[in-house]
Amino acid sequence: MELGVIGLGRMGQIVVERTLAAGHTVVAYDRDTTAVQAAREAGAAGVEELSELCERLDASPITVCRPRDEREASVMAEAYGRMTRQPGV
Repeated sequence: MELGVIGLGRMGQIVVERTLAAGHTVVAYDRDTTAVQAAREAGAAGVEELSELCERLDASPITVCRPRDEREASVMAEAYGRMTRQPGV
């Protein structure tokens, strides 16, 4: 399975590490490039742009590890808008 992770704070890094440990592939994105680098060092495919994550995953599962606020909604709206196949909610 391939999983996209948006938001690489404490919870996001844990999701990345556990998903990789279970033998799955992770594509990780965060606005903070140091967080993306940490995900790469853990074995994930870190991407610099949200559009790159969406292109790589298309309709694969994506988890958002961010505080619930209006920024989360805008990130998800952008991600869904960039996918060629719309995932189920």
